Amino acid sequence: MSEEKKLFFVNGVEVRLHAPLDLSKDWFFEWRENGKRKRRYSPINRESTRKARQAVADHVLQNLEQYILPCKNVDQSRVEVYVESMHGQWRHSTLVNVRSIIKILFEWLDGKELNRKNLEEFFKHLSKQRHSTTYNHYRMWLSRIFAAIDRPGLLVNIPMLKTKKTPARYFQPHQIEKLRNVIQEEDPQLWLYVQFVFYCFIRPSRELPHIKASNIMLEEQKILVWAERSKNKKTQYVTIPNVFMSCLEFVYDMAPNDYIFPGLYDKSKPIGRNTMSARHRRILKRLNFGRGYCLYSWKHTGAIQAVKNGIDVVQLMIQLRHHSLQETHKYLRQMGVQDATTFRSQMPDLNVISR
Repeated sequence: MSEEKKLFFVNGVEVRLHAPLDLSKDWFFEWRENGKRKRRYSPINRESTRKARQAVADHVLQNLEQYILPCKNVDQSRVEVYVESMHGQWRHSTLVNVRSIIKILFEWLDGKELNRKNLEEFFKHLSKQRHSTTYNHYRMWLSRIFAAIDRPGLLVNIPMLKTKKTPARYFQPHQIEKLRNVIQEEDPQLWLYVQFVFYCFIRPSRELPHIKASNIMLEEQKILVWAERSKNKKTQYVTIPNVFMSCLEFVYDMAPNDYIFPGLYDKSKPIGRNTMSARHRRILKRLNFGRGYCLYSWKHTGAIQAVKNGIDVVQLMIQLRHHSLQETHKYLRQMGVQDATTFRSQMPDLNVISR
């Protein structure tokens, strides 16, 4: 026999110790978690004798509880099976987000029953730890999931919270100048990225990393944004303003399948969705911009500057890819833009009004 296999149970999970007689081969503990095989090697194989390896393995076994999740109850398994069944129907980012929500829930429950009382306690805890918007996000997704597994009444006593929206932050002209000087000098690629967001309102994390040369139609001054990457799940075009055209002449020399912003190590893949955000955030932090400002703020800044320069709201709606003028007006109002330019200049002076 070339290998000994010893069986143990940790947190109700079956664990096997693989211990080859040939000490040139690794020993390891193995178990299954969510259908995936998990292994623990270190520090067993630092030892060169069988007796010493066994002693270390015994010590590792005593500490495996911290690596192995307890055997799940039926409800947790049903929730996870349902979520994984939505693979291909939900966006990848949605799937990752929902996985995180259920992971946090069941870690908090820590083996306790999934019932109304425990969920009330969980959301009470959540209301103290997270923003009300995040709380409502958890409430919405868990309600949908529990309905799908035929447990729709679990959240019946848990209300949604009132939320107070924080106005979207945009850069003022003096801030634009300050950032432009720094970014142009230190990170020209990031400045090109910023211009795509400012001029074309392309979302910096979800959409822009996946833009290829073939998406940019220079002769027609348009950029194609595919449905699978867009927020509204529609394939649409955005206009390239005249002032941005000269910055895109390099696209003529690119192959159609080349990414405008390729990965650092593998040019056949797009840049990471958060890479540019992280680079931009470091500059904002160094310049002490504080909370609320981010790479996405350039989209808001572009919309504000468009309004100030007299661009028609209908044209702005099309470029923003909003479904209605009402949505565009709402978007502008939350940034404090009330289309009040005429009011500001034409409101009569109370001191001179007379019959």
